[in-house]
Amino acid sequence: MELTLKNTVSIAATLTNILLFLSGIQIIWKIYQRSSSQGFSILPFMACFVSCTLWLRYGVISKDFTMIFVNLIGSIIEGIYVIIFYLYTKQKASVIKMKSTKNMSFVLSFVYFIVSIEWYFYGYLHKDNFIKVPNMFGIFLGIIQLSLFVFYPTSKSRVVEPKKQSVSANMIRTM
Repeated sequence: MELTLKNTVSIAATLTNILLFLSGIQIIWKIYQRSSSQGFSILPFMACFVSCTLWLRYGVISKDFTMIFVNLIGSIIEGIYVIIFYLYTKQKASVIKMKSTKNMSFVLSFVYFIVSIEWYFYGYLHKDNFIKVPNMFGIFLGIIQLSLFVFYPTSKSRVVEPKKQSVSANMIRTM
């Protein structure tokens, strides 16, 4: 097999995607250990599962072995994550509501961003707008997701607790 630019991008995208799918193990393991998905968002897993399923269908239609292989693996792994997440879900909270990325994985977010760039480049090399356009959106959404780490740093939780009103001596005297 001649190592062309297309083959190199294909191999890199395949390996990075598999690493992306496996990076969710870190979060799922925490959920399993705590027996709760509280504080974690199902959205990255659901988005990846739906995306892999749709790209798998496109890969089958276009007879693109790379897309079939990667997205079959992704559909299976992400589907398992979604099931495990659902089994341990009791209560939901979003990152913006908590004002903290404490329960978000920077590595997972960053790899999603890189994978979108790689697939965009793959689509560019294959002159396939059906691959390029959705991955442009993926790049944009990746930038938004990574920006959450800037606006809501992991080290600080900025959740504002409602102040408890204390009964002062003056209030007691006036009653």
